[in-house]
Amino acid sequence: MKMRERILVTAIQLFNEQGFVNVRVRDIASTMSVSPGSISYHFRNKEELMFEIYKFMLNNLNNAAIAERLISGSNLMEIARVYAEYVYRFRFFFQDTIDIIRAYPRIGKMHQSQTQTEITTLQNIVYIAVGNGTIIPEPADGVYAHLCEVAWMTLHFWFARGLILGKEEEGIEKALVFAGELARPYFTEKGKQDLKEFAKRIRSYSSTTSTQEFSEEGRAPLD
Repeated sequence: MKMRERILVTAIQLFNEQGFVNVRVRDIASTMSVSPGSISYHFRNKEELMFEIYKFMLNNLNNAAIAERLISGSNLMEIARVYAEYVYRFRFFFQDTIDIIRAYPRIGKMHQSQTQTEITTLQNIVYIAVGNGTIIPEPADGVYAHLCEVAWMTLHFWFARGLILGKEEEGIEKALVFAGELARPYFTEKGKQDLKEFAKRIRSYSSTTSTQEFSEEGRAPLD
């Protein structure tokens, strides 16, 4: 593993364990048993490091091929699982989002755009599900737009929720069940059966199964 990649992986691990605000560049260097100058050679400061991590995050999400899964007709909840695994890998960002985007407005602008893209993708997934008979037609204008935003908030802030409520043990599997129950009133009988089958598959699922090795290009396996 190249030095630059090692720095990214180590920083993400420490941020996940201790929180973004609590980890300094010298903490990363100490964990790696290198000098702070070795980190600064690749990333001038913490802002530059976080900017590269954010781009790395987006590469991971892009490589999850959500759009391709959508086009190929993947199950709605399976797509949610892929996104939830991505949130888990970089949970520090979703726990410390406000601190990060306030400190680094450049990342804030990128994340605002990315968030809107994710919500729009959710809406597309829902309308495709309507077309294939998994979800009922929209009962009133704007209902599914609101539902998609709530679903996004649920997955985006799930691990922050766990910290706040003292329920850190409730991992990805619980998040997916929770999101599924939010959408249950809008599922057709076919959709409810699909949801039931999905729930069976994730009973033995654990957040730890999504702890994968990273590559600098963001090619972390999902399945």
